[in-house]
Parts: sequence; C-alpha cells; structure tokens
Amino acid sequence: MKQILTTLFLILVLSGCTKKSTTTNSHLLKNCRIEYLFFQDEIRISSNQPITFPPDENPLLCGYLYNNNSLVKTSGGFVPVPAGTNLSNLVFSDQAYDSIVQKGNTVYSYTKMINLQGEVGQDTLNNIFFYFDSQNRLIKIVKKNGFYPEGYSINYLYSDNLITETTDYYSSKRFFYFNEGNLIKVRTEWYDNHGKLDQKKE
Repeated sequence: MKQILTTLFLILVLSGCTKKSTTTNSHLLKNCRIEYLFFQDEIRISSNQPITFPPDENPLLCGYLYNNNSLVKTSGGFVPVPAGTNLSNLVFSDQAYDSIVQKGNTVYSYTKMINLQGEVGQDTLNNIFFYFDSQNRLIKIVKKNGFYPEGYSINYLYSDNLITETTDYYSSKRFFYFNEGNLIKVRTEWYDNHGKLDQKKE
C-alpha cells in the first residue's frame, strides 16, 4: 500500500515539474443560458409570434461550436408546434440546431432538427443568409420562410454613427444610433401605402 501511495506521490510531483505551457485560453463563448438571450429580436422570429419554453428543472442552454475560431454550429432553437389551425407557436428545443457555412463574404445558416428516431431533417423554409462587405460589415440578410419561399431581403446602410435597416417586404425602417461605438438608441418607423410616416417607436 505504501509503495502505491509513494508512486502516486512521485507521479504528482513530477507532473507538476513539467515545462510551462504557452497555450492561450480561448475566449469564445461555448454556451449561454436562454434566460440571458432576447429572442423576440431574433431575425427568424416575427415580433408578434408567440414563443414558449418547456418546463425544465435544468437550465436550458444554447451551445456554440467552432472550427478554427469560426462558428460552425449553434445548438438549441425554436421548432413550430400545432396551435389551432396552423403551426404558429414556437417552442424551444435542444434538438434544434443551425449548421453554419461561410464562403467568402457570405454566411449561410441552415436550420435543422433531430427527430425522435434520431434522424436529421432540414427546415428548408427557415434558411437565412448573411452578406458582408469588404470591411466585414453586415450589408444584407436574405431570409426564406413559408410566406416568402424565394426569400426577402433586409438591407443595411452605414453613415457616420448611424445604421439604417430597410426591408423589401414591410413599409418600415429601423435606425441604429451610435456614440463612440456604443449603441445608444433604436428608432423604428412605419409608413403607409403612400410612403407617409404612420407611426414610430424608440
């Protein structure tokens, strides 16, 4: 018994004498509890679309997987569930995930779901593509869903301390105001069919 303890002690001492590692710690986000995320401003979810979360004693998490410091997969997302006559309710599920592919200045995100049989299906009506300019600024998002199977665009225009967001399907604009690189205000404007300002919100 003493020999085993002595051997273990020597292994521990010698392992503590190894050369200092020069590796740096990764600061990439690996997961996040969902209560810290604001889903109603998520690009895939309409502002008036109801979302629910399953009752669970364990914390619900979104996970993030990287390859060479590039995000390639996010785990956890919303899946449609029957509500009345259509699939209008979204419920958070850890079986939903997004597969992310980057090609040049474009990032493609494909929503997928693992069913009860362990098979992976792809939600072809909820794909989203992000386009960036040469300065790595987001300039356009193309989103596909059941109402717009060919996709619709959300565009971003940059000028000084302002980013203007426009769409080609809603008569609305959003303005993001910055001061010294910090977002300080968001204003949304809605227009009628004649292009006249109907209402706004900050």
